[in-house]
Amino acid sequence: MGNRDIAGYLLENGARPSLFSAAMLGQLEVVRAMLAAQPGAQRIRGPHSISLLAHAKAGGPPAREVFEFLQSINGAGDDVEAKLSVADRELILGTYIFGVAPNQQIDMTVEHNRLLKLDQLTWTRKGTMGRPLYHLGEMVFYPAGAAKVRIRFENTRDRVVMSVSDPEIVLTAKREKRNNP
Repeated sequence: MGNRDIAGYLLENGARPSLFSAAMLGQLEVVRAMLAAQPGAQRIRGPHSISLLAHAKAGGPPAREVFEFLQSINGAGDDVEAKLSVADRELILGTYIFGVAPNQQIDMTVEHNRLLKLDQLTWTRKGTMGRPLYHLGEMVFYPAGAAKVRIRFENTRDRVVMSVSDPEIVLTAKREKRNNP
């Protein structure tokens, strides 16, 4: 996630190097060789669905050459995420319930992503780690690391309904609307 010291420690202790670690660590020749061997690999999303270009950017000055090289390649950057209005974001924030057990709840929150330096909508099942969501448009999202999963929100008269599909619907949860003072 952009911390050179931690990445170096993990690699020294057996972690598997990757195209993304090479980009973040500024290993230009490694990045060039991997992209030459696997055309189109610059479009693959890395850990947490973060682009190759963002990994190079997170590497700071030591990865500047890799960052500049990747800027010249089509598809190495971030996809343009569909705009989400403040009103729509506020509408879907809150706790969604899909059962009676305490962990059968999903919290929709906004979390700050230090690597990307932005606030992201985050989907968190109670008791687990949250996953950033990427907006595809029309209140449809996919979670980081699962680009084929779809999370949809529907605004009804008295509640907001969330459905998760992979590709069939695997979960439906509801959040009662808040009363506005």
